[in-house]
Amino acid sequence: MNYLEPSLTFALEFVGITRIHYTAIEGQEAGGEVLTKSIAKARRNVERLVGELQVALRDTTIPEPA
Repeated sequence: MNYLEPSLTFALEFVGITRIHYTAIEGQEAGGEVLTKSIAKARRNVERLVGELQVALRDTTIPEPA
């Protein structure tokens, strides 16, 4: 069972952070090729998410400080 994500989500939302993204690396106990593939998949997920967030930030108008 995954207790980390719900606990982390609760703590972050408590301090006002509501846009949370997770990716997992699985297969640590198996190691070898299973772990290697999972790490590669997680890296691809992170790269995709960074690209999406960069586009979203580029399309967002940030007000100038007063």
